Amino acid sequence: RHVSVMTTTRSKIGRGGMGVVYKCRQKSLDKIVAIKTITGRAATDIDRIHKEAQRAAHLPHPNIVIVHDVKAHKGQHFRGLFFLKCRLSSWG
Repeated sequence: RHVSVMTTTRSKIGRGGMGVVYKCRQKSLDKIVAIKTITGRAATDIDRIHKEAQRAAHLPHPNIVIVHDVKAHKGQHFRGLFFLKCRLSSWG
């Protein structure tokens, strides 16, 4: 399974209101990353999501996941994110 030509999907790790998050291997760097797909959104939402990702990429903060990339492949919009290995129950 492929989210894009640059990654190989390993497993689905989450689902939310905006889309699905997958654990993937980035082929070029042989690195584990998270790919957040954006599903069922209008063009205005996609534009807002891309701008939000651009802003987050410039905010180094321990509570913000690092954004590596924002792209579209075959009509599927997604964000490439730092893969943070943790259990959600440990957050609060």
